[in-house]
Amino acid sequence: SSGINAEYGGAGDMDDQEDQQRSGSVHLKKGVSRLARRSVKGMKTGMKSGVRSMKDGVKKMKMPKKELESSPEYQVQESSYDMVNVFHNRSYNLVTDGKFAVYELQTIENCHHAKSIWAMKFAPGGRLLATAGDDGLVKVWVLKRMREHFLQKYIKSEEWPTGKDEEEGEEEGFQYFAKVPLRIYKGRSPIIDVAWSPSQYFLLSTGANKLVTLWHIARANLIFSIPHSQMAAVTFHPYDCTIFMSGTLDGKLQLWSTKNRKMISNKEIRHGDDGSITAVYFQSYNNDNSIRAFVGTFMGNVTILFLTPRKTFEYFTSFNIQTRILRGRGCKITNFVERPGTKNILITSCDSRIRLIDPERGQVICKYKGYFHQQSIIRSGFSHDGKIIISGDEKSFIYFWDAKTPSDTSVTAKNIKRQLRRDKNDCYYRFRSHRVRVTCATFAPEPLTDREGFIKEIFATADQSGRVKFFLNIRNDMIS
Repeated sequence: SSGINAEYGGAGDMDDQEDQQRSGSVHLKKGVSRLARRSVKGMKTGMKSGVRSMKDGVKKMKMPKKELESSPEYQVQESSYDMVNVFHNRSYNLVTDGKFAVYELQTIENCHHAKSIWAMKFAPGGRLLATAGDDGLVKVWVLKRMREHFLQKYIKSEEWPTGKDEEEGEEEGFQYFAKVPLRIYKGRSPIIDVAWSPSQYFLLSTGANKLVTLWHIARANLIFSIPHSQMAAVTFHPYDCTIFMSGTLDGKLQLWSTKNRKMISNKEIRHGDDGSITAVYFQSYNNDNSIRAFVGTFMGNVTILFLTPRKTFEYFTSFNIQTRILRGRGCKITNFVERPGTKNILITSCDSRIRLIDPERGQVICKYKGYFHQQSIIRSGFSHDGKIIISGDEKSFIYFWDAKTPSDTSVTAKNIKRQLRRDKNDCYYRFRSHRVRVTCATFAPEPLTDREGFIKEIFATADQSGRVKFFLNIRNDMIS
């Protein structure tokens, strides 16, 4: 922790702050030592006293103002950050080893959604962020440093968003995204899902009105809407912006063309009485850019299909993510996402489990647990390098898991008790980010910097009240 703080300290003020940092380190060491000396019987008292000392140390070790080194698009301005207390479930202590150092950067207050946010996704490249939810609005946010570029290039002057932006008041704190949305699209009903095109300029939204709507950031209004028989989940083709896939609650999987606004092909997905599609995803595999489709259902069934050169679906395999004992109780799949650097797929479901699967064998590699997810449309995701899994939960926490599976680690005398179940990872980090249910949490697709083992990455969270927050995580990647 002291090494991390030293790296981001102000170059000209380091001598003046050295005494404060040394004092802060002493307080931290005292707090940790005090916790270690307490017996099990006096654990509660020791925890309170130790945490109080560690907080005193953290206050004295606050980051000085300094401009973080990064590319112009992702450059973070001078600011003083509020450090968030991240706890580890194994030790029940504050994380001070540098694995996670989380700082709250920004909270969007004035232009947030009026109701719950159910979908939040970064565009490829991370310059734009789309949020949508119960208020029927799709809001597109832009990086503060890129705001002028997008206004000049894609939006007519008479369509420029109105409202006081962040240019005047630096005393209000650092702003990573502009406080006023670049675009606000009005839907006709609550929106449950959004999807960006590979080009980052087209956006799909789908909601309770059974319409799939196509938007473009250069247009103030929709391009067109396609009616469906039921509510649908949507995703774009990974290479072709003119093709997208939708899956409805009555089991209809459909491939659409945005050029002629017609359906290209379709297939019915049904597993006995289970025919409600709740999540869809495209994945590119092999060197010839072959495409396969993943379809998740309300009862936890996963179907994998090939997309042929003729743009038709060809069945490959299917399986249920739950064990035989739990099948039939309902396990709605809410999300698929590919782990960067591999072809494995992460599946989020409403049974408080996140599963990493091998699509070739149709088997679960590892289950990540610890968070609470029974009803909401919560979607998990990866960091840019695929090493960290992030998710919100229904008790206002943000959770992190090391994506390394237990079977990847060697069994030693120290960790043999944790390796009895080699397909399960219940070792997590968490912090309380909101006062209400956290419905969305996602990492930016690219880090601020990634060098010498230290990674600076941005992640965004959204909650049931419609607020959006941005955090900075400084991760020491050399710590296993």
